[in-house]
Amino acid sequence: CGAQMLKYASPPMAQAWCQVMLDTRGGVRLSEQIQNDLLLRATGGVCV
Repeated sequence: CGAQMLKYASPPMAQAWCQVMLDTRGGVRLSEQIQNDLLLRATGGVCV
């Protein structure tokens, strides 16, 4: 699903998603369910 998001999302969205996924300094990690929900919303449901 992440690869699909990067394929279909706009560059700013893809960049923001990468920053969220890769930046662990904040110590706040979204659950996988929340991540998937955000991906679905961000990509208009292209993630299946």
